[in-house]
Amino acid sequence: MRFMDRDDQRGLWYEELNRARQEIQNKWTEAERSHRRQLAECRQQALARALLLLPMNKSRARQLA
Repeated sequence: MRFMDRDDQRGLWYEELNRARQEIQNKWTEAERSHRRQLAECRQQALARALLLLPMNKSRARQLA
């Protein structure tokens, strides 16, 4: 009976360990996604600023209008 108790405890310990690992992995994944979103937003803002600084080609501006 003692061996069963040890096995049960070991099983619970592994379940708790897996639960903690999964929680950490989920938080890490969400942090990575958030970071990628921030990088994409920064790139988009930098591109918008760069486009504002480019001289406008008047013939191209007429084509767009």
